Amino acid sequence: MSNVKSKIYLAITANCHSTLPIYSILNPSDTEKPQLYCPPNKEINKNASTMEVMVFWEPPTVFDNSGSHVKTFTEAVNGSKRAVGEYTIIYTANDDAGNKAECSFIIAVASKCQIKGAF
Repeated sequence: MSNVKSKIYLAITANCHSTLPIYSILNPSDTEKPQLYCPPNKEINKNASTMEVMVFWEPPTVFDNSGSHVKTFTEAVNGSKRAVGEYTIIYTANDDAGNKAECSFIIAVASKCQIKGAF
């Protein structure tokens, strides 16, 4: 337990009263990054009559050896509209000890052409 340190935070209310102390435990001996598993690459066919299609994907799965909370972040917006093209979706995970992991996958949007009639 000699490697475990803690910080004490006090929240101050609008009336300048302090609340009960909030303890944050840091574990500097945790040097293992979180395990972050992104979903597989995905191809989506859009209808030729539309310019964009709504794109959805499963969020990554994350585990940490310490059992502490892991925060995940991405700049991509799940459920956003995308035109034809390939998009790399990058996720980052940070555990409470500051260890970081990344994973990525590709969303490919293709146009689904429907040819009617004869040439």
